[in-house]
Amino acid sequence: MFKEGINSGLQAGYSVDLISRKIYTVYPTFAFDGDYDIQFEIFNLICSEFDVPITAIQVCGSAKTGFNFNKNTEYKRGSSDLDIAIVDSLLFQKYCEIVLKETYGFRDLSNFTEGNARSYYKYIAKGFFRPDFMPTCIAKREWQNFFNKLSVKYIDMFSNINAGIYFSQTFFELKQASNIDLFKTDTL
Repeated sequence: MFKEGINSGLQAGYSVDLISRKIYTVYPTFAFDGDYDIQFEIFNLICSEFDVPITAIQVCGSAKTGFNFNKNTEYKRGSSDLDIAIVDSLLFQKYCEIVLKETYGFRDLSNFTEGNARSYYKYIAKGFFRPDFMPTCIAKREWQNFFNKLSVKYIDMFSNINAGIYFSQTFFELKQASNIDLFKTDTL
């Protein structure tokens, strides 16, 4: 369904951004086909934990489409990850401010592990907050603890559940559009 949806968008002359919007925000999630109550449980736990609307929760990666465009592999229940995107500008701002305070305005980078400060900047510039690149701090540990517990609870479905925060829907769609570009390249 997803590859056909991408192909129909390409044949219609849609931009990769528009195809990304169609696939990643409108199409159902592959991994939750027939398991919509579990999808609701996971989304509800995340939105309750981070005080965001449930509509801010999106799925990306192979769990969404059934296929990993980067690794050229199929989604496998129980051994593939569930990649969550939380699209919420206030949560994005909150975590950016935490990093700003933890680093004293980026004057002290000692709590970043090697290379993570550079990766943090790279993703922030694209409107994508990756908690795994945060400096070591309480907020990072709490984030990891929450998603580790969630991963254990749903281990029969996913090898790991992780999440990032997008500043806006536009940033989310543009990031996912890179998958459409990979698909185009692989099918030409």
